[in-house]
Amino acid sequence: LSEVQAARGGVHFRSDANGMARANLWLRTATRVLLLLDQCRLQKADDILAAARRIPWEQYMGPQQTFRVDVNQGRIPTFLLALPFAGLRVKDGLCDRMREHFGDRPSVDTRSPDIRIWLFIDGEKATLSIDTTGEPLFKRGWRQAKGEAPLRENLAAALIQEANWDGQRPLLDPMCGSGTLIIETVSRWAGLAPGFHPEEPRRFGFENFGSQSPFGHINMSSLRQACARQWQAASEMILPERVVARDLSEALAQTTRRNVDRALPRHLARHIEVSAADFFEA
Repeated sequence: LSEVQAARGGVHFRSDANGMARANLWLRTATRVLLLLDQCRLQKADDILAAARRIPWEQYMGPQQTFRVDVNQGRIPTFLLALPFAGLRVKDGLCDRMREHFGDRPSVDTRSPDIRIWLFIDGEKATLSIDTTGEPLFKRGWRQAKGEAPLRENLAAALIQEANWDGQRPLLDPMCGSGTLIIETVSRWAGLAPGFHPEEPRRFGFENFGSQSPFGHINMSSLRQACARQWQAASEMILPERVVARDLSEALAQTTRRNVDRALPRHLARHIEVSAADFFEA
């Protein structure tokens, strides 16, 4: 990754397709990795239609696949533009392009699409991106059960990153809920890839892209093997200090135990102490 810089609503960086695939596997605090396809000056809704027609969608998808368009907005444009209508302009432009290329068009699926398109409107600028992630990155794949108000995994990871826990001090979460903070802390310390689980490797959005796209020649088997090697290395690590998870609820303590056992290599998980206890008696 290069040219990394903070921006409105996220972080921009420059990379090739292989780097973006690795970002999906290894980024711990991100939610999605979007590939910017086009930007245009926005003076009327048809500017979005024209931009969508320019993009070579045929490289990324075929008419047999499904797609969805999501629209977000920063600053409001100077003319009246309803966000659902802006999304329809993207859909129309994409379908026009696909008909010209294939003689057919893909269908919209708002629930479980093969391809997700993102339109971001910021004043008089529109940005069109394609989603390389699919299911959000905070869905690590290890959570078997949760409490009433679970903490998202990437938010927990951001909190731990700010705390800069290095394993050289005891760690106590006295209100552990389903164990998210403890799991993310130990996972980060052990260097595990948050986008990989050996029992159920997740599939990313770019794996649905066409072979003509920049992602068509990525060796995902090799990238996942690198994650698996780190998992194996972590299986032999020993926590230098105590890591303790407690909750007043016995049921939540048991939930944490199950999640810890699934989320981390067995040897590491065994050294995490989980129990039901009152916060005020900690």
